[in-house]
Amino acid sequence: MTGNTKVWRAPLAGLASVAMIATMGVAASTANAAPLQTPDVQVTLDANGGKFVGSPSDPSVAQFVDTAKTKLQLTDSKQTDAQGVNYADGVFEHLYDWYGLDSFVQDSGYVFTGWYTSPDAGGSAVDPSSALQDGTTLYAHWAVDYTDESEEGVTFNLLYGQEGHTTKVVKEIDPDGAAKVVNTSYDGNTVYVRLADGDQVADWQVPSEDVPGDGFVFGGFDGVSSAKRGTKLGVKADKGVIVNFPATSRYQYYKDGENISGGKFDVLRGASLTP
Repeated sequence: MTGNTKVWRAPLAGLASVAMIATMGVAASTANAAPLQTPDVQVTLDANGGKFVGSPSDPSVAQFVDTAKTKLQLTDSKQTDAQGVNYADGVFEHLYDWYGLDSFVQDSGYVFTGWYTSPDAGGSAVDPSSALQDGTTLYAHWAVDYTDESEEGVTFNLLYGQEGHTTKVVKEIDPDGAAKVVNTSYDGNTVYVRLADGDQVADWQVPSEDVPGDGFVFGGFDGVSSAKRGTKLGVKADKGVIVNFPATSRYQYYKDGENISGGKFDVLRGASLTP
């Protein structure tokens, strides 16, 4: 039987196209091999009726936009990690402890309550650990400056029980550093969160870590989502049992999904513990 001797021949133009595609593929592969780079992330802080006083802590990453010092532009520059990736993640860790200080951002007769994504009331303050998009503008919000700090926002009572028989069941927090948007009382038993009229308390501003070894399991606070300026919130807790995990145990223990090396912890009665 005679075989088929016909041979398919690609047109020259077709061969050129194939060669071009192959070349493009090599170029793309070469480009992908280069370290990843992203542009700097720039965010503008708008004092929203107030102004900035003095100079930024780090002028190399913060510059005033206007001569009246009502707007400040922050730049998150690219950093190179251990793998050689050159990137800017948009996290401005000093959003509050540098740029939210009472001595730096001011409005006469008012206190600074946080950075928000809108100039108008109705939102919650931006978390200093959140990643912001390039071109974002954040606006200062303000509450009337009262002599009594509790009138400037929401008060979280960290003590559970009756007068004279109270137990601290949740730890105090300090998520904004030297700023006073979230502030703990001198005795450590109360946390104050500044809040402008119409705004809501953000999750990052709410104390949530149980005090270990006190025999109570922290259960949150009532009415956080609807809390208004001047509100005082009581803590919820359930009677539990104290469990002591020895640090020298041959078992590995996990609490809330995290490996722990040992110590005292509170658990609800009837809870199951698995090493």
